[in-house]
Amino acid sequence: MKMSRFFAGFLLLTVPVFAQTQTQSDLKTTVELSQGYLRDNLKITVSRPGNPEKGKDQFKDVNVYTTRLGFKIEKCDIFLKGYAGYGNVCDGKFQSTEHFSGRTWFGGRFEDHIKKKSHLTGNYTADFVLNLGKNFHLPHGWSVAPQIGYGVYIEKFKTSQGREHTIGKDEFGKHHHSRRGTREDIDATWYSPQIGLQAKKTFTETLSAMACYQFLFPLNYDAKGHHNIKNPRKTKYDQENKAYKSFGNIASLGLEWKFLKGWSLKPEIELMKFYAKGGDSNHHFRLRKATRSAFEARLVLGYSF
Repeated sequence: MKMSRFFAGFLLLTVPVFAQTQTQSDLKTTVELSQGYLRDNLKITVSRPGNPEKGKDQFKDVNVYTTRLGFKIEKCDIFLKGYAGYGNVCDGKFQSTEHFSGRTWFGGRFEDHIKKKSHLTGNYTADFVLNLGKNFHLPHGWSVAPQIGYGVYIEKFKTSQGREHTIGKDEFGKHHHSRRGTREDIDATWYSPQIGLQAKKTFTETLSAMACYQFLFPLNYDAKGHHNIKNPRKTKYDQENKAYKSFGNIASLGLEWKFLKGWSLKPEIELMKFYAKGGDSNHHFRLRKATRSAFEARLVLGYSF
């Protein structure tokens, strides 16, 4: 609800501002379609206050094939642009470590280390972004464009039933135990206002390069985890961070080639790093930190009219 109210407020603010330029000159509209490859990583660490119990979950080397549909409407150097992206998860790795220690019923001490491993079997990523900005032209073919916006970034991962290995220590010695593990699924959503700057260098009428940086703050993180062995709807955890302690960075580079009237081709790379710090993770645990790091390479086909 908080996310939808903020996004609706941003739309109500930006659309009237952009509409004020309608009588000054003709609009220029660009529609873009891209295909790309994304390598995603999500790491979550939790702990129990006043207790040595802690855990770490990692969704590593997640391979995603992405499709993105975007638009840009420009008038008098003021522009409104956005995109919706969807990625199909092909494979990846899941690793989890948990640490427990305390006293037994007989007064002795025990310590357990639990390790889980499995593979990702599917689900998706999704991005929804809207930005409002203005171009400022500089000498020698340069231009810069400050912009503000709002973004929603979703990761939904599904794992196979993996293996679980426990190493325990108590007054009777050290013991090992292995068994089949549960499926560890997660549905994580990051959403935040964002402010950025794009720089563009025009070399010729058909060739230009651009770089863009976006800073996300305050960054909200909501995630739900599930054990899917007996009851697919049973929640393992429900995490929510402290947004004022959390932030994100997105940087991209691109090279645009206009090969026909109205048509352009643009290879791009994008780096993403999100940090969620502090918050709740229910069942008496606290969220210490969640991080997302991703790299994407894509090819964008655009048409302007």
